[in-house]
Amino acid sequence: MAEQATDPKNLAGSLQRIGQALVSSLELKDILGTIVDEALVVLEAEVAILRLLDRPGEHLEVEVARGVSPEVFCCGGESRGGWHVRSGRR
Repeated sequence: MAEQATDPKNLAGSLQRIGQALVSSLELKDILGTIVDEALVVLEAEVAILRLLDRPGEHLEVEVARGVSPEVFCCGGESRGGWHVRSGRR
């Protein structure tokens, strides 16, 4: 399976689908969803969480999640890991 993920044809197809999403949608969540979906395929992963920093730069907010249940998140979509990043603690 590792060969499949690094196959240039598979990577090219994923990049083509991401490019198509970029030019065909004005919805950021749709575009980010496509990027995450393609990353899962290329990396042969089962779980992905994409977080973006909010405008004030204080919180990491979950924008797209795949393969993870909503119970993982607390505090309005922010997981414990996001709290660690925001606070600077480990």
